Amino acid sequence: MKKILLGFILTLGIFVLAACETTGDKSGEFTITYNTNGGTVIEDVVYIEGDAFELPSNPTKDGFTFDGWFLDSSYTEAFSLKDPITRSIKLYAKFSVEVFNVSYNMLGGEAVESFELEAGEMIFPETNPVNAGFDFINYYYDEELTQVFGFEDMPANDVVLYAKWELKSYGTLSIVFVPSRPAEEIYVITEPLKQMMLDNLAAQGFEFEDVEISVSATYESAGLGLGNGTFDVAFLPATTYVLYADSFDSIEAIVSASRFGLNKDFTDPMDWNDGLPTVETTDTYKNYYRGLIIAGTSTAARALAAKVNSGTELVWDDVKDLTWCARSETSSSGYIYQNYWLQQNFGKTFDDIDNVFETSGYGATMADLATGNCDVGNVYADARMHYVDRWTSDYGRTESIWAETDVVGVTVTIMNDLIAANNENLSPDLIAALQIAFMEIIETEDGGDVFDVYSHRNYMIATDEMFDELREVLNMN
Repeated sequence: MKKILLGFILTLGIFVLAACETTGDKSGEFTITYNTNGGTVIEDVVYIEGDAFELPSNPTKDGFTFDGWFLDSSYTEAFSLKDPITRSIKLYAKFSVEVFNVSYNMLGGEAVESFELEAGEMIFPETNPVNAGFDFINYYYDEELTQVFGFEDMPANDVVLYAKWELKSYGTLSIVFVPSRPAEEIYVITEPLKQMMLDNLAAQGFEFEDVEISVSATYESAGLGLGNGTFDVAFLPATTYVLYADSFDSIEAIVSASRFGLNKDFTDPMDWNDGLPTVETTDTYKNYYRGLIIAGTSTAARALAAKVNSGTELVWDDVKDLTWCARSETSSSGYIYQNYWLQQNFGKTFDDIDNVFETSGYGATMADLATGNCDVGNVYADARMHYVDRWTSDYGRTESIWAETDVVGVTVTIMNDLIAANNENLSPDLIAALQIAFMEIIETEDGGDVFDVYSHRNYMIATDEMFDELREVLNMN
């Protein structure tokens, strides 16, 4: 019996010993092992069941963020302090690659979008940032631009890159004027424009070495020179601009000349005939004017004026037998636009009228209207204002020009002169700077004196579409 009992006890002991060897744990005593996955090493700890359990400080790993402890190497089962520990366990540290933000302060340049990169990646920022009138130098880590950025730097935190710029240097800006007055006068009057333009463009970030001013031999040579790139900028009559802009894609309108408007700017001729003077309105500018057909003092002229002022629509028979005073066939307000008026209203032109005479100037036209040598005359809208005194002093009339003449025809708008640029020589940013320069310079006293060479008083932004009606006129003529 003793032998049987002893055998049982030995068997039970062997079983218990085998069980202990299988679990590796003493009763209530467990081992916690930490696999930090390349992070800082954490020693194993022994945990006594029932004691409070605290995790060690989080491991660290350069370029990574610690995301927590897991019970498996696949990171599918997160470890929780709320769960009781009833066995020895191994905890696996999970890390994710750290992500940094790289943003820009362009210090005047065009905005560049920020981006993210992982730790250990090199920064490759935007290498062609834009700042009109400036060359890009480099990026810096500080706004004072003392800590230069290296294009192979690997950040350890969020980064702001500051752009450094250097004023771009240009060569010579060439400007051509058309010979609307003697060349020697134009050179003298426009000489101050060189420094004004240099200073204004430099303030906008465009540093030119020089401004060269030329006077073309003809209007046509100015248009051709602008188109082929001989000149960067040209002062052009509207007609010259259209002819050459339609031949050269490189020619671009930038600003249009404007002058004080008139208190009368009507399409219906009757509205002009109130017997009161036409005067300038010094509070508004216009970049266009109109051509008029004026009825003079002859019997036929007075009959025509009476019909217009009664509101009766004119017909071809009313105008075809009149004696017309006109300017040359190249004159906008003395021939071309009135010819277009005839075509619009009657489907006819000056070729269909027998008595069309070319006068030596607008003064001669007004004189012939006063004497009755012409029934009607082609003039610009403010011509009567310019000849109001001579009407009585030189042309022998006793009544006012406003009482003895009437408007019987009004043309479509005639665009003023303009300034155009070669958009192959000059960038869009530089052309925009030139628009600002011309508009600002003319507003100064000295600048106003320069542009008085063409009687320009103001400039406004011009677009090619503004000249579409002129294209129709020229196509008809």
